[in-house]
Amino acid sequence: MTTRRDNPDGALWRLAVEGFSHILVDDDSRIHLDGQDPNMSRPSRTRLWKEVPDVYEIFLVCSCECALASKVLSSATLNADESLEMTILDVLGDKILNTQSHVLDDILQRLISTLDRCASHTCCLPFDTVELMPSHCSRFDLTCLQKLFSLCRLAVVCSILHYTHEANTWSSARSKVSKISIRVLINRCEYILKKFLIDENDLGEHFTNSRIEEIVYVLIELASGNSF
Repeated sequence: MTTRRDNPDGALWRLAVEGFSHILVDDDSRIHLDGQDPNMSRPSRTRLWKEVPDVYEIFLVCSCECALASKVLSSATLNADESLEMTILDVLGDKILNTQSHVLDDILQRLISTLDRCASHTCCLPFDTVELMPSHCSRFDLTCLQKLFSLCRLAVVCSILHYTHEANTWSSARSKVSKISIRVLINRCEYILKKFLIDENDLGEHFTNSRIEEIVYVLIELASGNSF
């Protein structure tokens, strides 16, 4: 995956991403289909999951940095790359953090922190850099922020379903994810709001579309009250 920085138009890193995604999805499927106790999983699975945060951090956090530094790619290639990025992001948010009850707390923390770092590009990078970001990078950052809100909503679902035995097993694992996500998301939203006010005084109305979309999304989510 690291070859993307030096060769963004190469096939090797794409094959690596697709293979990595298939491994995670396959592991998730085996646990649910075989009825295995995740806490009694084989050593190879333990080693695999210890590597997962590193791989996600290397690939996801560097995605927009690679795009900014890379040569101009064709629209077809950019669309394919965006689809691949979104796929592995969905695997993280919908398969790993949303369903994997056996993942250790420190791994969950690192994975959620990686989502947060990706979501922070739009508001944390220098204004001139944000202006140069390709549109698919902005969409990627906003999707990461949306994933954080989605993970926080698990707490609401858990509180509703915890009375049944099956749901209690489900909610116990998901509530861990929600607790970590809520702390991270509160800090992220606070930073986004404060940074927008500061930049508004300095820049006036000269905001990029990505910054506007970000602040509007955050305000709508906070006003709905469905995440906290």
